[in-house]
Amino acid sequence: AFHLNVCFDNKAFIQEKHLSSCLVHLQESKDIQGLNIGFSDSKLEDMEVLEMFDVILPKMESLKSLSVDLSGTFITSKILKVLPEKIFPSLRKDVEKLKLDLSQTRTNDHGLEALLVQIQDFVKGLKSFELNLYGTKLEGKGLEALQMILESMPNLQALDLDLSSNNLNDNNVAFFCLALSKSLKNITRLSLKLKHNVNLTDKSIEVLAKKTLPEMTALKELELHLGGTGVTDVSSDPLGVNLKKMAQKMKVLILDFDHTYV
Repeated sequence: AFHLNVCFDNKAFIQEKHLSSCLVHLQESKDIQGLNIGFSDSKLEDMEVLEMFDVILPKMESLKSLSVDLSGTFITSKILKVLPEKIFPSLRKDVEKLKLDLSQTRTNDHGLEALLVQIQDFVKGLKSFELNLYGTKLEGKGLEALQMILESMPNLQALDLDLSSNNLNDNNVAFFCLALSKSLKNITRLSLKLKHNVNLTDKSIEVLAKKTLPEMTALKELELHLGGTGVTDVSSDPLGVNLKKMAQKMKVLILDFDHTYV
C-alpha cells in the first residue's frame, strides 16, 4: 500500500501524452490508499482541470484518503457541478478522509451547493473532513448546503472548516452553529476559522459558546479563529466559561482573537 502525490503547482509544463504514459501502470493498481492531487496557484481554468482529472485519476479500489487542492486556480462555480462526475464514480464509498481546498477561487454559494449535493452519498462513511473555502464569496446558501451534508456523516470524528474572508453574517453562522450541535455530538476534533468575516458580531459566537460546544461532549481538540471579526468581550466571556468546563478533558485548545475587540 502507498500514497500517491500528483502536483501541478504553478502550472508545470507537462505534456498530456507524457503524463498519461507515466501513470498508465497505475490504472489497475489496487494498492493506493492515499491520493493527493494538487493544482494550487497553477492558474488552470475549468476545462484544463477537467482534462487533467481524465488523465491522472486511476480507478483505485483501496483508496482511504483523498485530497484535492484547487486553491488559487481560475476555476469557477461551473466546474463544481461536473467535477464530482470525474472523481467520485471511480472511488469506493468507504473513503475515510477527504480534503477539498477551494480557497481563493472564483467559486460561490451556487457552485458549493452543487458540489456538496453530488457528493452526499460518497461522504457518508467519512471520519475526517477538511474543507477550505477561504476567500470564496461564501454567503448563506452555501453554508446551508454544508450543514446538510454534515448531517449525513454519522461517523465523522474530525472536522476542519476554513470559512475566513467571506460574506457571512450572524444569522447564517448562528444557524450553522446550532446545526453543528445536533449533527456532530460525537466529534473529537473541530477546527473552525471565521477570520475576517467583518459582519460577524457577538450574536453568532454566543450561540457557538452556549449551544454548540456544550453539546460536543467527546471533543478533545478545538481550534477557533475569530480574528478580524466584530467579536467583543460580550461573547468571549461565555465562551471562556464553557471552555473552562471542557478544559479538563481537552488535549488541544487554540483560540485566535487577533484584531478583535476582546
